[in-house]
Amino acid sequence: RRVLAWCLGLVVAVAGCGGSTQPSPSRDGPVAPGLARKLQRAFDQQREFYELPGAAAALVIPDKGTWSGGSGVADRQSGRRATARTTFAIASITKAFVGALALKLAQEGRVSLDDPLSRTLPRWPHADRITLRHLLRQTSGVSRFDGLESPVFRAIQRDPSAFWSPRRVLSWARAPSFAPGKRWEYNNTNYLLAGLVLEHATDEPVAAALRREILDPLGLRDVVLQPQERPRSGAAHGYGPSGGQREHDLADGSGFVPFRSVASASWTAGGIVASAPSVAKFGDAVLRGDLLGRAAREQMTNFQDTGGAPEYPAYAFGMGRTLWSRVSGPVWVAFGSTAGFGSTLAHLPAKGITVAVLANRDDSTRLTMAIAEVLIETATEDP
Repeated sequence: RRVLAWCLGLVVAVAGCGGSTQPSPSRDGPVAPGLARKLQRAFDQQREFYELPGAAAALVIPDKGTWSGGSGVADRQSGRRATARTTFAIASITKAFVGALALKLAQEGRVSLDDPLSRTLPRWPHADRITLRHLLRQTSGVSRFDGLESPVFRAIQRDPSAFWSPRRVLSWARAPSFAPGKRWEYNNTNYLLAGLVLEHATDEPVAAALRREILDPLGLRDVVLQPQERPRSGAAHGYGPSGGQREHDLADGSGFVPFRSVASASWTAGGIVASAPSVAKFGDAVLRGDLLGRAAREQMTNFQDTGGAPEYPAYAFGMGRTLWSRVSGPVWVAFGSTAGFGSTLAHLPAKGITVAVLANRDDSTRLTMAIAEVLIETATEDP
């Protein structure tokens, strides 16, 4: 039931500490063994408690190192274990990657955040008033048409083997919801349109620009943007209901994750497949590191009020800001939800910790968020 829910996500978490007799790990090295065991134990317990088939998680902890781990299975039929390097569909955490790419291209002068949509799609309603900035910040007012009961949702779910181009998806759009800039509304349409704008401005596929500007500099070789790139073998299988059936393996043998129709329809709104360590490393590099210039990083976290949206009380370029009960201070987050998968990327700016939690069960986004909170709490406990 979550095929076009492609939703949300950024969570950054951190792990720390270890025995005083051991040298402090470097920023890129592993955390102390004692903390690593503690984190893995907490992660296994949480994954089992929530009865997830499989999950993977990773933390980046300033001055203390990194941790990653897997739990459960990536494929129930074969019994293949989920490891730290297993890749998962991360759904709308994709939006944070696209937002960071747009800001990086803008700082290089290759795109302008204030260019109108009319330069790419002149006939789109309000195209002369909608900017790339509006699209990335979810304030454009473009038609929202991909809800769980929508005709396009049913069409995509009806034939999992079908291929959906961005323009085919956008052909289902209706009248605008509101005038550009008047309010905020989370909407996958924004990021599909943003993908087309970026391709028109750079004259290259988004996947190619993303790899050159973001992925290759960070060494994130297992991150792929579907359908322009195909995931490597070994990705986790997603589990959920489909076509009136009870929970089952959603993999269709095409190599796309979770399956061909959703992977192709999601594209820049939610098409990335990645491992937990790569997602956490990306979050750390964007929010705490030097991947973006100072001005671009400030824009990435210049959150605006959303008018009470529960997932994202405030939002910027593919990421939001919220509060968690187990964590002191604001958390910068991105969430992902798609057929058979849920994910969270979070960053705790007060401590510089970043965490990513990925799972392969339908409707598990809130569970990955809960696990991320526990991992942050575990990483920051007194030894």
